[in-house]
Amino acid sequence: MQKEKLSQEFKTKTVYRHMANKRIDGQWIIALDIGYSSVKGMSPNSAFCFPSFAKEYSNTMVGNNKWSDVFYRDENGKQWIVGELANTSIRIDDTTDSISTLYERRRYYSPMYKVLARVGLAMGSAPNQHGKVTENDEYIIQTGLPPAYIMGDTDALTEVFEGNHKFSIKIGKSDWQHYDIDIPRENIYVMEQPMGAIASASKADDGTAVYGANGTPLVDENILVVDGGFGTLDVISIVNRSVEPSTNSFADLGMKAVFALLSDEIMEQHGVQIAIHALQPELKKGYVVKLNRKEMKDERIPIGELLEKCNETICRRAFERINSSYDSLAGYQYLLLAGGTCDAWKPYIMEMYSGRSELEIVFADRNDQLGPVFSNVRGYYHTQLHAQLAMRQELRQSTVQ
Repeated sequence: MQKEKLSQEFKTKTVYRHMANKRIDGQWIIALDIGYSSVKGMSPNSAFCFPSFAKEYSNTMVGNNKWSDVFYRDENGKQWIVGELANTSIRIDDTTDSISTLYERRRYYSPMYKVLARVGLAMGSAPNQHGKVTENDEYIIQTGLPPAYIMGDTDALTEVFEGNHKFSIKIGKSDWQHYDIDIPRENIYVMEQPMGAIASASKADDGTAVYGANGTPLVDENILVVDGGFGTLDVISIVNRSVEPSTNSFADLGMKAVFALLSDEIMEQHGVQIAIHALQPELKKGYVVKLNRKEMKDERIPIGELLEKCNETICRRAFERINSSYDSLAGYQYLLLAGGTCDAWKPYIMEMYSGRSELEIVFADRNDQLGPVFSNVRGYYHTQLHAQLAMRQELRQSTVQ
């Protein structure tokens, strides 16, 4: 790949796919993964993804709306731009959104997080040719957290979705659509993010099990799950079908660390200061502009090659930590990789373990065509679908008895 094109692969994308997912009558399951980089979702009729960024706005918009433009309006009339539109509005020297607001672990109570969650609910509820929510459907929400955050953050995340949500959404050139969604607390489920990757790697689209090369389920073998996100690198170890309690969430080894190193290198080598959250438009262009205000000249500085070096540096740093923490993966049959960050690290990881004939590298998106970004949320959806089906079966059996 040409270096000037490479940076575009790292830009957070907007995706909305109509698809007929397996569903249960009387329920509308929405799986949501609200990450630091993007919001991913799956519902009975769609899969979607949009950048995790939103900004209040009161200015007049000019020109024609793009299909990816998302506008949000709350019950009090306050309006926000969301996703890609909000990302592209960031200036290179923008400091109005603090790092703590965007990337702080406990951001659940911030207005932006509420907006992102509600837009995710709207996209998961939007009608299309594969179905729509009816008045008889109850909402079931499945989401997740890094393993290290489950105990401390589950209640706060649950409160984000609990209760009544009244708001309006406008996407692209369509009209404003109003939503009035009620979600009781007992219909909200939170699981460990990497467990979503395991479910995704183990299930076909119809929910049936997909077996490994030796004809046994994936989880019957010793497996190390590495889920590379933006803010954290999460690791879960499964040995003898038992999930070990010593899970790890490395907060300094995700894609945020790659971008932080890139930002530092751009400043050190070229004297251009750019915040992490302001990188998205520059990734799309493939360069940053250095402006000489005294001479009124500017210079385009390509960032593809520098980004590639930063990406490899953080990847190798991450797996040095993993090898140290998990005895160089001795005794594991599978290394399961999930998330967009691990996908960006794929060539380096494959090279690192190329001499390990007893270790098979498996990717969490192996059973679908959605791509690695959706691995966790697809697993969330199938996990909750299976759980609801099991509860119905148990209820039927108890009724018969």
